[in-house]
Order: sequence, then structure tokens, then C-alpha cells
Amino acid sequence: MTNSPQDESRIFNPPPDMAAQIATNRAGNFTRGQRVQLMVGAGGSLLGLLFMILWVSVVVQAIALGVPIGNWVSALFFVFFVLTFAYLFLTLYFNASWFLPDLLSKTPIKQAQGKLKIQMAARERPMMPFSYIVDDYSFAPFMVPYEVPMDEGREYIVYYAAHSRIFLSVEPVQYAPND
Repeated sequence: MTNSPQDESRIFNPPPDMAAQIATNRAGNFTRGQRVQLMVGAGGSLLGLLFMILWVSVVVQAIALGVPIGNWVSALFFVFFVLTFAYLFLTLYFNASWFLPDLLSKTPIKQAQGKLKIQMAARERPMMPFSYIVDDYSFAPFMVPYEVPMDEGREYIVYYAAHSRIFLSVEPVQYAPND
């Protein structure tokens, strides 16, 4: 897995669409597809939160109007209902709080630059037996486009969303054109 950065078979020559994506991320912007992904996450979470708030208001109004809960089975069902809604509400809230700042920020993209380290999982994980680490950013091997040669010890730049830390793109430092 360790090849010399000078090895000709490991030269990074991205297809035009990938090169455009990297250039857009390098400039500190999201591509259209990346922005849509964040908008779907934030919009879906906000819509879910709206429905959750409406349902909670209906339940609160029913309790305030004195609608009887009934026997212990109904009360238990009601407790599970409240716990499920609380879980869903918190999930949607945190999703929205991760995606919205990225969409609204003037500097939505961060980058990490450093030598690639490969860290093996502490326990048996067939889906992701190791992770890539560049500087302080860790990402999964299945997130890297297959066109990017990942060599341990080689220096890379990883672009990711500033708040949610969603992986956007990666490039070897030797490829990065001088700006």
C-alpha cells in the first residue's frame, strides 16, 4: 500500500468533472451537487421539525382539553409515543444544526493538509477495516474517489464542510496547482 509518490503509475490525473470539483472546493465553494446534498439534509430536517412541533402542539392541546389517557396500556403507548417523538425531534434538530451553518456561512469549506496516515480499526469492522487520516481530519476509505491514488505517507489536501465536517474531495499536494 506504500508506493513512492514519484511512481508514474500513481500520478493523479483526474477526469475533468473531478478536477472542476476540486477547483471549486479549493476556491472555498461547494459544487452544485454538494450544495444540493446539504440543502436536502437541512430542508428535510427543518420540515421534519415543523411536523414534530405541530404534532406536539396537538398532543399538548389534547391534554390541556382533558382528553382522558385511559388505562395503563394507553398510558404506556403514550410514553413510547413521546419518547419516539423526542428522539426524532432531537435527530432532526441536530441534523439541521449541522447543515444550516454550512449553507449560510461565508466560508463554508475547510481543508486539512498533511501526510496520509492509515489507522486500522480497534475492533473487527468488515465494512470499514481502516480509516484515512490527514492532519486532524479522518474519513472512510469508501468516500475517496477511485481515481485518487491513496499512498500512506504522501501529502494530501482534504476539503470538507466547515461545520458538519462532511467529506467533499481530496487531492495529492503534488497535483494542487499553484494559485
